[in-house]
Amino acid sequence: MGGGKVLAVAVIAVWLTACGQRGEPPASIAGAGDRLAFDRLPEARQIGQRVKLVDTPAGAVADRVFVDGLGREAYFRGYNVSGSVKHASKGFLPFLDQDDARFGLDLLARNTGSNLVRYTLSWEGVQPRPGAEGIDYAYLEKLTAQIREAARNRLYVFLDYHWDIYTRHLYAPDSTYAGNGAPAWVTPPSIYGQANCFDVMIPVPDLVLLLDGFGLPLFELEALLGLPVHELLLTLVPDIAGLLPLPFPLPFCFSWSQYLLSSQSIRLAYYDFWRNAEVPTEIGTVRVQDEFLRQLAATAGYLRSHLSAEEFDYVLGLQPFNEPYFGDGHSGQAARFDNDYLWPFYRRVKAVLEAQGWGDKPVYAEPQVTWDTNAGITPATGGGYLEGERPGAAYVFTPHFYDAGRFGVNLTAIDNGAYLPNLDRIRAETRFLDTPVVLGEFGAPLYRAVGGGVTQLDTVRSIKSVYQALELSDASQAEKSRYADLYTAPISATQWQWDIYSGQHAEPRNGTNPDDILSEADAWNGEDFSVIGSRHRFAEAPAPDAGAADIDSLVQYHLDPLVVERAYPRRVQGEMMSFHYNDGSPDQSGERTDWVELRPTPGGSAYFSQNKWLLAIWRGRRSEAPTELYLPRHLAPEHLVVLTERQLSVGGLRPGASPSGAANELLLTADPERVAGAGRRLLVWDSPDADETADSLHFALVLDSAGTPPQPATLAALQQALIARLSQRQSPFYFAGKMTQASSYPSE
Repeated sequence: MGGGKVLAVAVIAVWLTACGQRGEPPASIAGAGDRLAFDRLPEARQIGQRVKLVDTPAGAVADRVFVDGLGREAYFRGYNVSGSVKHASKGFLPFLDQDDARFGLDLLARNTGSNLVRYTLSWEGVQPRPGAEGIDYAYLEKLTAQIREAARNRLYVFLDYHWDIYTRHLYAPDSTYAGNGAPAWVTPPSIYGQANCFDVMIPVPDLVLLLDGFGLPLFELEALLGLPVHELLLTLVPDIAGLLPLPFPLPFCFSWSQYLLSSQSIRLAYYDFWRNAEVPTEIGTVRVQDEFLRQLAATAGYLRSHLSAEEFDYVLGLQPFNEPYFGDGHSGQAARFDNDYLWPFYRRVKAVLEAQGWGDKPVYAEPQVTWDTNAGITPATGGGYLEGERPGAAYVFTPHFYDAGRFGVNLTAIDNGAYLPNLDRIRAETRFLDTPVVLGEFGAPLYRAVGGGVTQLDTVRSIKSVYQALELSDASQAEKSRYADLYTAPISATQWQWDIYSGQHAEPRNGTNPDDILSEADAWNGEDFSVIGSRHRFAEAPAPDAGAADIDSLVQYHLDPLVVERAYPRRVQGEMMSFHYNDGSPDQSGERTDWVELRPTPGGSAYFSQNKWLLAIWRGRRSEAPTELYLPRHLAPEHLVVLTERQLSVGGLRPGASPSGAANELLLTADPERVAGAGRRLLVWDSPDADETADSLHFALVLDSAGTPPQPATLAALQQALIARLSQRQSPFYFAGKMTQASSYPSE
């Protein structure tokens, strides 16, 4: 059947009863005679928030979500740009100069279709000396120029003041590990000395749960030994907050994150920041947090005055602190940290931004770094501690998730559904705080060896499992059915990291040691997380044009491109219910990981199990502007099959075609403002029908047929099956194969 023809099957009305608030009137679009006029309106790029109410089998939920000025729900995917901010050789910026930024961001937009970057910057870069005179406006000028390159690509930005173990200035020049963030004048040696990895007693609640990070929970150790280990340790060393110095440093350092727990200097530096301690400087005594807010105001004011109104629309907000850590204890201190220090700091930041003309742009607020993950050395603190008024729309909850246990000694392979519980805990905390959510960091060390079977170090499985959990959940089911929930709260996300310099850095160790130049991988603490590298030598020639025809010969992927270049919905005309993209990539052993099947009929067969496909489901109609689905460049237009509840197109969508204005139209367009060779957008209009309500469900299935399109009868049957499944308020997404939490699921 040809593209754009309406499938000659009966279409039934789809309802969700008592399932959230009625839709607001659709936003009007100037120049409605031009179907693409919405793309040129300022409202299309302006991002706000809305509360979405949904009934689920576990009860009603209220989720605060992103929306554009045309009333469509907005969803974001992208990368952290990038770890080069940790390097003195890069001037504490993601890119050395604007030319490199243009190449790196053009390439990111072209290859991945990202619409969001977490853009890193450094306190040390902004304010190398104390006081107002210490602000480096040349640094801010470079930062602003680089952000312009993001806006030119329609890449949204939230700025991230990046800190790791507080600073690089407390570590010896030959130290194995180092930090980044605070400038030297904040940490005078007279107060903090030099950091050792293990020179302070670990608080007992952390010590006894230390084994969680290495895959051996305390209760298993007690059962193995037949001894009450926890009770014995509490008797020997009672739980204390604060620091208990050891008489001499111990020669044990398992990872750089251990400094957070067992370094007196680093813990004290963190604690002093939160309590706004005084430190002596060349301009006299200053308070640490006050000085941070001084330079934050300078940064926010500079960006506001030097970016155009259109460019500033692409700045979504600012994250003032990467991976905050209390310093004065860990386990048992989470409530004290949240209520007395962390959230009061975020509220101070919000006031500074408002004073600098940032209006309602939110603060991106990260919880204590260990709140929902083991860091290899520490247990999770959990959430739900904040008392009093909830943060609401003025903030975005911005946690991280890393499977650090499997980065260490947890040898359990990653199977289907491995991270569903972790991402569901993020959803629960977001609802508790009444904020939208962006997963600020996730990723995995790039173990590139192939073959040898499935292991816990399989980067493909690790990354794909996070994307699965961002898209789907079965948390509302008391008894697991292997079907996902019809409604999964969307979690936008930025992966760590996109570093065009990966493998060719020239960074002195700790930024100070000219006798030890680091160049491999990320060139920081032995990490290797960048999904991208380049064969172009930036030190020898200017950055190339990312739109050049031969640019792919310079691109060096460190992860399967099918995992990097992903389809996803950017906007939906109503309210997103759920979606999933099956990328068809194999894991590092060569085994396909098609964990989610399209199986709309229980007990029936799965559709397209060997194909790449995207299915998005949304509710109602809140805008006249269409749903936008991003399709990566490896999805050939001539192989596309598109199926909605009212339309069918088999290989008939051609890029560049003009809209016809037909009801429920499908249109394949170029990705606006991206360089040559970029992916495309599929626009899906839901035209109002007499039987349509704010609770009507809609769907769009995009299939890569790989040159062998399904038979019309197969597509007709699938369309009917999807309509029937959704009319029952049931999901068509089925978890297939071996589940990580196997005991919770029925066998297939």
